[in-house]
Amino acid sequence: VLFWSPYLILGPDTHVKIFDNLDCHIPQSKILAESGKAFSLNPETKLDQMLNGVRLSGVDSGFNVLTWLFMIFPPFLAYAFNELIIRLAAFFGMFLLLRDYVVKPEKKEQFWIIVGAAIGFACIPFYPAGGLSIAGLPLLLFAFYNILNHKQKYTDFIIIAVFPFYSKLALAGLFIAVLLFVIFLMDFFKTKKINWYYLGGLALFSGLYTFTHFHLVYSLLFSDVAMFRDEIAITGVAGAKAFKSSIRNFLFD
Repeated sequence: VLFWSPYLILGPDTHVKIFDNLDCHIPQSKILAESGKAFSLNPETKLDQMLNGVRLSGVDSGFNVLTWLFMIFPPFLAYAFNELIIRLAAFFGMFLLLRDYVVKPEKKEQFWIIVGAAIGFACIPFYPAGGLSIAGLPLLLFAFYNILNHKQKYTDFIIIAVFPFYSKLALAGLFIAVLLFVIFLMDFFKTKKINWYYLGGLALFSGLYTFTHFHLVYSLLFSDVAMFRDEIAITGVAGAKAFKSSIRNFLFD
């Protein structure tokens, strides 16, 4: 609450990230929310208000909680609520994952280690437009670990089903699906048994991602129309400079 309090105290005067956020995803979400085309499944649907007409494959998904927030609330409130939701998910997800699968809170000091680590994770400067792409990873992993250990509940499948509606396929979804499948293979070689509940959860996860990002998947597989990113001039970066930049970004960004 203290971390989030500037949104309450300063209101629209709150400082927010500009690059790829205030200059892109916030207006993009607002335009999509008001376009009347957010839920279109027609691959040729365009948003005329952007770049003389951009196909929905080039913008955020209409089947996303962030877009829905911009449909319901004014832009600032939508942005602030998004920040609150992803940080609550980050805290409780990390708390549950650490409590059940990493640190056993047998002693009082271990419990506070779990709480402290969860708070620390929840205060990371997540990419707001990414939704739960990073902030929700511990919660998603907690759900899959429950299924992997045959402790599944219906709430685990709800978590798995919600994740594709509040994250981005290109930022995290594809890589998460690959990693989850690797975990499935490791469990199979270890136990010599197929965990059908886990496999079903992975199928649900992948299927809903395909649905929520239908336009992007379609454009990659079936469309020969050039994406607007094709117009970006690519410049090479030397290996040493790229490595140095990666270290700097990891430590300070």
